[in-house]
Amino acid sequence: MDEGAHLYKFEVPAEATMTKDGLAVHWDSLYVTVESYYSEVVPMSCFEEAEGEPGHPVYEYRIDRGFDNYVWSGGEDMMHQPVQIMAYDETDNPTGYNAGDTFEITVGYTWNGSPAKDYTVKVYSKHSHTV
Repeated sequence: MDEGAHLYKFEVPAEATMTKDGLAVHWDSLYVTVESYYSEVVPMSCFEEAEGEPGHPVYEYRIDRGFDNYVWSGGEDMMHQPVQIMAYDETDNPTGYNAGDTFEITVGYTWNGSPAKDYTVKVYSKHSHTV
């Protein structure tokens, strides 16, 4: 995988909405994570010669929901750090996700000589719907 930015999209399915007492509610929060190899899984002796000292890969990712920048995360790739996207609730969380919302995840890595240049983007929740 190159070091350029890559874009991934997902849409919240309509089945993620139910009604409770006449109000639209959702089953659960969504979680997004971008994962490569944990720190120290790839021995430093395997790193390619790079400018300066080889180090752990550094990543940055943004999660956008059409009209606004929802969240971003980044840093040295030492452990997986899921981002929680809260479900919409008219009373407790009016800015949460809705069925039909489309999220865009932009991911960029600086590999710093790592021979393992790949990552996985995961979107998951407790409900069993496909996103």
